[in-house]
Amino acid sequence: MLGNTRLNKYIPLKFEKKNRQFFKTDQIFNPYSFMFSKLDNKKVIIDASKAYPWIG
Repeated sequence: MLGNTRLNKYIPLKFEKKNRQFFKTDQIFNPYSFMFSKLDNKKVIIDASKAYPWIG
């Protein structure tokens, strides 16, 4: 979804994505995976939002 978003316009996206994966900071672009990792093995999350701008 947001994985192709750049954080820095001066760093090539391919390089930035590899760094985010290496340093395990890619969860900023995977909000649901990040939320599930914090929910102590819960299986369901309810998202009542209508759009994704709340992520920012």
